[in-house]
Amino acid sequence: MHLLVNKFNKIIYDDNGSFSDKSAELTSWTSGTMSAGLVLAEDYIYIGCPHSFASRFVLFDTVNDVAGKLSVEYYYGGTNWRSVKNLEDQTSVAGVPFAKNGFISWDLPTDWIKTQIDGLPELPYDVSSADGQGYYWVRIKTDTTLNVATVIKWLGLIWTNEDFLTDRWAEVVTDRYLPSGKTDWYEVIEMSTRDVVDDLGIMNVIDYELQAKDIDEMAKLTALKTLVNILIPMSGSENLRIMKQEFKDQYNKLLKKRLKGIDTNQNEKIDKNEEKPMTNARIRRY
Repeated sequence: MHLLVNKFNKIIYDDNGSFSDKSAELTSWTSGTMSAGLVLAEDYIYIGCPHSFASRFVLFDTVNDVAGKLSVEYYYGGTNWRSVKNLEDQTSVAGVPFAKNGFISWDLPTDWIKTQIDGLPELPYDVSSADGQGYYWVRIKTDTTLNVATVIKWLGLIWTNEDFLTDRWAEVVTDRYLPSGKTDWYEVIEMSTRDVVDDLGIMNVIDYELQAKDIDEMAKLTALKTLVNILIPMSGSENLRIMKQEFKDQYNKLLKKRLKGIDTNQNEKIDKNEEKPMTNARIRRY
């Protein structure tokens, strides 16, 4: 099973030193939300994963309306946390963080160290807590106190979003196709992201999401898979059935194309020999 599946992620809320594991709530579409009215100099949101990562998507139930700025820090040993480089907060609107759904991304640190947060049991077989064991962690904080009513609905990994889909295929990403009781397409987008990872894994191209460095290509692959998944229940309409097949054909064609920038040796960077387009040869898995 690929590590991209969001159930492997950990989300911990630190309320002035009181740690709560919110992983079940925020990696499921049916099991709750998390209050995220971060208090200045007191509260953090910790995000952990068994392998290093460079982005997460935040979906809100209730957005923030207080101006401020997010910071993301990573763990690099002892009691030390350091700010990530080239942080991009797409949840910010006119200086207000957590104001809309969006990606939070950063450059992958070169000195990131695994650890365990507050004794939480992500270590296997009762291994004692120590640097180099556990998960890779980042933590989010703010330079102001956010609105106490701010609530996160879901937090995890996807490779595209509704804006990308709506800009290009508004005729498909429409409310009239939404399943009963749903208000957005993000559950389908997450499922489609997993589908893409599974397909790339079957082709022996990647073992986990960080190996796929061409995010633009991943976004289009995931978008096309999402369109197919949206239209699957609509197969009773001949026009929609044809449209679904067209998207499926586009997806399969793109999937089989030579993929650039795959971290085949899993050293978490693209080496010179990995910059060339890949052939159809099978990639050795480590």
